[in-house]
Amino acid sequence: MINNNILILLIIFSPCICYAQCEEEIVIRYSDIPDAKYVGCLNDEGNPDGQGVITHEQFIEEGNFKNGELDGLGKRIYFEDNITIEGDWSEGKIVKGSYVEKGSDYELKYEGPFNGMSRFNGADGYLRITQSGVTQEKRGKFINGDLQKGSMIEIQDQATKKDEGNFVNGELYQGYSLLTKKSGLVISSKIKEGLSIEIKRNDTNYYNSNDIQGDQVSSQVKLIKEGSENEGISYKVEMEINGISGEWIFDTGAQLFSIGKRMFDRLKKEGITYRELNQKVKTFGIGGSSNGKLVIIDEIKVGDFIVKNVVAKVSLDTNYSLMGIGFFSKFSDVSWSMKDENISFYK
Repeated sequence: MINNNILILLIIFSPCICYAQCEEEIVIRYSDIPDAKYVGCLNDEGNPDGQGVITHEQFIEEGNFKNGELDGLGKRIYFEDNITIEGDWSEGKIVKGSYVEKGSDYELKYEGPFNGMSRFNGADGYLRITQSGVTQEKRGKFINGDLQKGSMIEIQDQATKKDEGNFVNGELYQGYSLLTKKSGLVISSKIKEGLSIEIKRNDTNYYNSNDIQGDQVSSQVKLIKEGSENEGISYKVEMEINGISGEWIFDTGAQLFSIGKRMFDRLKKEGITYRELNQKVKTFGIGGSSNGKLVIIDEIKVGDFIVKNVVAKVSLDTNYSLMGIGFFSKFSDVSWSMKDENISFYK
């Protein structure tokens, strides 16, 4: 005999087999475009509600619907424009997710928050555009499709440019810009109100007090005089690299600080510390042209100072070592006297 209480419990907790309208097929009519077909769940009013798929000759929608509109996780694909929008939806509009658009030589991909169907909007957005071999990546805060604050990287065949800061109409308005070329050249700029200021290149020496080590305010070095009035007079300056002393021709007509081939070969054998800039240079002078490459010497001793991070040209075909005016840029000031035969470097 079955206990009545057990029978009641069985009735209460028995699963209810409900035939939800989730395999229904209906025609959705539009006022200005051809009809579409929907397959999926319906609500009591007969509108798409729950999981389903809308198939149309122009697009397809699939995901979770609420009262006829995508709401929750879903996807919309436009066939003609090759656009796919996928993510979290609310009342038929994408809220957060991804937007992908593809062409013959063009691809756009956005991930992040939205404001409308294709209006990228909000913080932490990421946009990548590739066209004709050029890739542009934007990351940060977007307002109505435009990057307002963050970073933008543009990658080309021969160079990469990175802008970071505040943007107006797609251009960096306030911040910093860094251009790196495959040749090894690096140009950094501070941007203020859309204009480049404080431009610096890695192939040029600049003053930085931290690059000068020494307790003195200035250091005076002897100018070594050579030649005669008839033969011509020249001056040299003695300096030291990696414990190896050498003489550099004092030449205010030369732009670069250069190291002759024989001297550099010797320095390399002694274990000089330097960095390649992967830049080739050709200079011209009274004696003709000279080919070379640019390097950054870790440190050079001149007088009482040790000067760090010196951009130098290494000659590939001559043995002349020149102290050009480019070396003077490492100091706050430089003065010399041919009469007294000395040169003073100021920290």
